[in-house]
Amino acid sequence: MPYPGRSTAFDLLATPRPGSTSDLVLLVDGGTGPLAAGPDALVLALTDDAGQVLAQGTAAELAAAPIALGVLGPEPMQLHGTATLPATAGDALQGQGLTLVLSLVATQDVPPVVPVTPEAAPSGVLAVTGASVLALAALALGLAVVGLLLAARRRRRSSSDALATDLPE
Repeated sequence: MPYPGRSTAFDLLATPRPGSTSDLVLLVDGGTGPLAAGPDALVLALTDDAGQVLAQGTAAELAAAPIALGVLGPEPMQLHGTATLPATAGDALQGQGLTLVLSLVATQDVPPVVPVTPEAAPSGVLAVTGASVLALAALALGLAVVGLLLAARRRRRSSSDALATDLPE
């Protein structure tokens, strides 16, 4: 927390996924109390590398809605922030704290839907793929193994029953 009339600087880095562009937004969470809203609240400012102000306000103001920061292209986006406590902040704010969570959220556009031509429209018959044939073969093999195990168990049980009946009393 800066002293009254002073600022503290911080940086945020948004790193894109390779080969994609995304809309980038800032979400601010956690701002309550006298340092988040009011005449002596902490003022946050966020700028890009060119110095353009992307967002500015108190924590309560910035938390009201997502803040659009533009498009995150193939290169990382470096953002610079400052947190300034107004010079009018008095002794009443001593010992006060403020925990903020600043989240950068990138959202990719959904690829456009390609219209289906009548020739390429599904015919209503599902295709038989190698995976489904393989699954049926595995199921048949499993059932055959279970059948063999049950037959072997029955043979062992019937032979032990025969031995038990042949014993003299």
